[in-house]
Amino acid sequence: MQQRWRTVVVFALVAALCSASSRAQDYNHLYSFGINDSGSLGLSGTTSTSTPTLLNFNKNVVRAASGLHFTILVTDDLSSQLWAFGSNAYRQLGIGDDAADPAYGEVVPVTYSTGFEFPILEIAAGDYHVIIRGTNNILWAWGRNDQGQLGIGGTTSASVPTLVDMSYGLWSSTVAKIVSGSSHSLALDTNGNLFCWGSNQYGQCGAVFGQTYLDRPNPVYSGGTSALSGKRVLTMAAGVSHTLAITTDGLAVAFGAGAGGVLGTGSTSNSVYPTFVLTTGVLSGVTLVEAAASSAGASIVRSSDGRLFGWGNRAMLGVDISGSTVNSPVEIPRGELPLSKARQLCARANALFVVTVDGDVYSLQCLILLELGNSGCLH
Repeated sequence: MQQRWRTVVVFALVAALCSASSRAQDYNHLYSFGINDSGSLGLSGTTSTSTPTLLNFNKNVVRAASGLHFTILVTDDLSSQLWAFGSNAYRQLGIGDDAADPAYGEVVPVTYSTGFEFPILEIAAGDYHVIIRGTNNILWAWGRNDQGQLGIGGTTSASVPTLVDMSYGLWSSTVAKIVSGSSHSLALDTNGNLFCWGSNQYGQCGAVFGQTYLDRPNPVYSGGTSALSGKRVLTMAAGVSHTLAITTDGLAVAFGAGAGGVLGTGSTSNSVYPTFVLTTGVLSGVTLVEAAASSAGASIVRSSDGRLFGWGNRAMLGVDISGSTVNSPVEIPRGELPLSKARQLCARANALFVVTVDGDVYSLQCLILLELGNSGCLH
């Protein structure tokens, strides 16, 4: 019988991840494929593979997040819920300063700080840092902190889960979602307000007063010149140096680095202020519900009727048009993907994937179904 991707899947193309789906029937298996330097696939040795390979990990994985060459797993075992494998160059595995780096293929438990509370509700990873959302509206972070991306105050890195400083407005909100870009992180509260911390070199945190980084969560600018003025945010995504937000009325907003047209504003200029993605052309009258941003310079969004649109790096979008970049939104051909089947967009580094309501996974570059044991359309 043909086995579908009804499991948690680590897409490790250049150590990328899509945390795709979770509980499936009575099992959750973990598969990985792609580049395997630093043991980033969780397999023994350093041999890369284009074939999804089952990891030898005998716990039920319910969530996963991956940065550059490392992955953090969340299991349903509350006595030992967090596990990690891959590179530990910036202590992003969360195993403490004194622990030896794990062998290739070794999955190790994360070290818990005093006061750490279970269960873990959500996890996000940047290039070399991790953010998790726990119970009681608490955020924890560890790993590299040179741009304040941990949100703990200052720029000292942390080797174990450390409390995020939520004193700049986030403390009075209930956090609904977290995401991480390369060196910046975002939180969305239940009232539709967006907060950001970490690198703001190109304006990706929406901080308009000249700060190059923010060392704790700050509200994204929503004043009179901001596209978020009077808006509530439904969801968001983060790339290397840009941020996407989808408002509750179905519009796309972008800010940060504009190189390669990744903001979708018709320009390659940076934008410190949250700016509307062009709504003329293919997005005219379209209601958007989800966004994803690839570290390779592509942005994609999903409409309420299941259509996909994108802009930025043309090679990542699977569209047959001239030029290497797309500054304005284009509709992405569905290929084999059934209309209205898309449930989740996944993006990281050089990988873009779509997960369907049936648990199938499609490579966005050519929208071909990926099945276990079949490398499909991987570039």
